[in-house]
Amino acid sequence: MEPKADLVRRVINATMTILYESSLYGSSLWPKYGISVGAYPPLNRLGNHKMDCVCVGVRIDRDSSWQAIRFNIWGKTYGRAFKQYRQLFLLFDKAIHDAIFFEPVYPEITDRMPAHFHDESVMGMLSFKFTIQ
Repeated sequence: MEPKADLVRRVINATMTILYESSLYGSSLWPKYGISVGAYPPLNRLGNHKMDCVCVGVRIDRDSSWQAIRFNIWGKTYGRAFKQYRQLFLLFDKAIHDAIFFEPVYPEITDRMPAHFHDESVMGMLSFKFTIQ
């Protein structure tokens, strides 16, 4: 079993490779402020979060019984964020890269996006369990 820090790096690398080698990259649905690691989008010069950004994080429980990646899809409108959600779902549903197998935590949720609504923004959430093959 590899150390958790190495596993996190490996999973983030696989995730970013899948994203940057996909048809989503460079398309009109690619987030304006790109993909970043962590829960929150980067700040603009006024100290506000930049909307239209996808953030990705890795969760591994102490005993490694639960391992998942989570995308936080930050946007100004639900419609655009939902389109990005659908593309991410299609990219990572049963995806394999670097012997890492991804599967959705909630495979039945394809017609709506779990989301939190803020003042003038929305944050959608999408999680995938992963296993090392």
